[in-house]
Amino acid sequence: MTQTLLVKVKPNARETKIISKSESEMTIALAAPATDGKANLELIRFFKKMFKKDIKILRGKTSRIKLLKFV
Repeated sequence: MTQTLLVKVKPNARETKIISKSESEMTIALAAPATDGKANLELIRFFKKMFKKDIKILRGKTSRIKLLKFV
C-alpha cells in the first residue's frame, strides 16, 4: 500500500515547520524560496528528518499544492 499526502507549502518562511495537519492534508511553512527547486528540496529534507521517510513529489513541482508519495 502506497501512502500519499496532499501538502500545501508556504515558501519564504522564517523556519520550516508544520502549520496545520489533518488525516489527509498538511500545511508546511518552508524556510526556502520558491526558486530553482529550493523549496522542493527543503520539503524533502524536512520529511526525511521529521518522519525518517523519503518522499517523491508526484504532482505540483511548480505549485504550492503538492501530492507526495512516501517511498
